[in-house]
Amino acid sequence: FVQELAERDRAYAQGIAVFRQAVQDIASTSEGEAALRQYNAGDEVGALAVLDRLVDARERARQVRANIETAAERRRVAALAVDAKKKGKERAGKVVVRYEDVTRLDAGVHWDWVELVRLYTEVGRLQDSKRAALKAADTAENPRDRSVAFGELGDVLVAQGDLAGAKLRYEESLEISKRLGLPLDA
Repeated sequence: FVQELAERDRAYAQGIAVFRQAVQDIASTSEGEAALRQYNAGDEVGALAVLDRLVDARERARQVRANIETAAERRRVAALAVDAKKKGKERAGKVVVRYEDVTRLDAGVHWDWVELVRLYTEVGRLQDSKRAALKAADTAENPRDRSVAFGELGDVLVAQGDLAGAKLRYEESLEISKRLGLPLDA
């Protein structure tokens, strides 16, 4: 009987510790603290819904962070694969797959999209190349990046036979380059 009581006491103490930790974790944010006040005021169902949304949001944030970290690692390998391709040791199609994986995990890096534009063009996937060029423009962080994206898009449009569209994009790229005082390639 004494042994059984001791086990119950340990289980009870552990349960209290887990509950205390859960309350402290929840109360560590203003949203969690408000949900606990809501819970204590008698709106348990409403508070639980808020807490579920908080947990879901934190889980999504952790997943995004993990994806970005994985993309950074894969980006380094993909850059090496580009080098191996230039040396004739790797096929462009395999490098495309690497960069597609990187951009799937972290779609916000301009230069990943620029590389993908060039790779898609090399393997003849011009529609994908155009889509990647547009993403490069969307993710440009500065005017120089934007100029590069427009130049890449111009190249894709030439390859697709849209010379008028290419001319417009080249002119946009040139205008930005002039404003920035960048050297103009002949």
